[in-house]
Amino acid sequence: MPITLYSRTWPEGAGKLEIELLCFKWGLRPEQGGLGKFQHFKNVVDILWPYHKTRNKNGFCWHPWAERMIQAACEQDYLAISGPKSSGKTATFALWGLVNWLCAPHETLVLVTSTSIREARKRLWGGVRERFMQVPGLAGKLIDSMGKIVLTEGEGSDRSSITLIPSSPEKEKEATAKLIGLKNQRVFLIIDEATDVTNSVFEAISNLNSNPSFQCVALGNFASQYDPFGIFATPVNGWNSVNVEMEEWQTKLGLCLHLDGTKTPNLDSQDKFPFLLTTKQLKHAEDHDGENSIAFWRFIRSFPAPGGAEQSIYSEADFRKFEVDKLPKWKEPPKMVAGLDPSFTNGGDRTILYFVEYGRTDESGPTVCLKESIVLREDVNDPQPRNFQIAKQVMAECNKRSVPAEYLAVDATGAGDPLCDIISEVWSPRILRVKFGEKPSDLPTSATSGVAAKDKYSNRVTELWFGGVEFLRSGQLKGISPELARELTSRKYTTVGGGKLVVESKRDYKSRIGKSPDLADAAFVALECVRVRVGAMAGGTVMARKSGGWIEQAKRLDRVIDASKELSSVNY
Repeated sequence: MPITLYSRTWPEGAGKLEIELLCFKWGLRPEQGGLGKFQHFKNVVDILWPYHKTRNKNGFCWHPWAERMIQAACEQDYLAISGPKSSGKTATFALWGLVNWLCAPHETLVLVTSTSIREARKRLWGGVRERFMQVPGLAGKLIDSMGKIVLTEGEGSDRSSITLIPSSPEKEKEATAKLIGLKNQRVFLIIDEATDVTNSVFEAISNLNSNPSFQCVALGNFASQYDPFGIFATPVNGWNSVNVEMEEWQTKLGLCLHLDGTKTPNLDSQDKFPFLLTTKQLKHAEDHDGENSIAFWRFIRSFPAPGGAEQSIYSEADFRKFEVDKLPKWKEPPKMVAGLDPSFTNGGDRTILYFVEYGRTDESGPTVCLKESIVLREDVNDPQPRNFQIAKQVMAECNKRSVPAEYLAVDATGAGDPLCDIISEVWSPRILRVKFGEKPSDLPTSATSGVAAKDKYSNRVTELWFGGVEFLRSGQLKGISPELARELTSRKYTTVGGGKLVVESKRDYKSRIGKSPDLADAAFVALECVRVRVGAMAGGTVMARKSGGWIEQAKRLDRVIDASKELSSVNY
């Protein structure tokens, strides 16, 4: 006999579960006779995984945060969840992915990402797998060894599946291929541990959203506004437009929910919600880490810490304060200079050519803008030696942007010196050679400080890295990209004898981070060209030049070049 429910007549044999699944899929609203997408989802969960405090240990316990997360997931195509450990993110979205698949398995693809297969079994994929196995008779077959739940095995089965995709940096190519290659009518991408996955996962969104229906949900403990999750969760008006007390904000694509551990639902409920942050755990974090520590803000408050990272040269707090991501509005065309960090120099991994603009703005006066970086690569089919290829590429890129040779600085440390010789030969000897291992210069650290760099820093590389700090805090440094910001905020420093500052060695940095800060090194080499050749100073305009300055050096160099040409002509 047909069943009438939610103002609809259902065929004979239709059960409550099937009806609720269809109403959830359709998003049947109250004005249509339904209960709304959220309530139908909740009904499905309560049928399949009913909760009772003592009688059903496999049930799902609804709590205020879970309800907020599912409500938002019902309404948003792009959703970030920034929440502390033990906030129920993983358990909640394991159900979200599974129920969305169960309501229309033939036309649904759910992609679940995590950093590795091992970690995934402990987290989101493990939650999906466990919930699936708790209810015998559900549609689909678990292929645990492959990290899949498929509707039918064989050709095309991946299209109608829940599929785990490891997305650690070493799995980047594999993850990209899978994310781009799979399509269906309804596609869901759920990114677990989103602070640690590769960038390619988020970059795949532009391809996946071409499917008729697409949703992306990213889950994370906030770590950095410049990692993939931080960028995805960035407020539409920037991080300065929100504060730690806010529970949600609009992002460029959708919405970010902020779950603050200091407001855990267990505070008002005598710790009745299992697996949520308890009052005892919160008190331990406050006593052990301190309410103002980086760890507390990341793992409990899940929000950008106001003071940035301890012992780091650059802090995200300063980046937010001085709005370094904004591009300046020049009063007149700026000068452009360039900095080169060769890959075989100083333990680097890539050859980076960084272009930097210097000019005047109404907001902050003389300003430096980190404009553009280019990765230079050798061509194995070119018979010329690698150094000559790089030298000619540098010359071509600089000429393309009207950067004269005297406005090119090169890291000449170690093997970089021979490259400078080649650039001098194929282009011009006017380039500025910068050696990271030398002693600091005699230049003042800023226009407002009488302290010379040699009295504040222990070596040249420390002077170069802290030189940017001076420009930053004078409001004169702009155009910092997220990738560059990650390098800047991750390098540490210490204080040595006599109170001088010294940056972490590149060997230690690479051992800790896994790669070299090539972008930052190239940017600071370019900034040194601004200081030395243009004469710019942090906190000031342009340094007054003494008789031994660059202009005099250039005149002497012209005389040497002219004499050399005359000698060559005579010898010829």
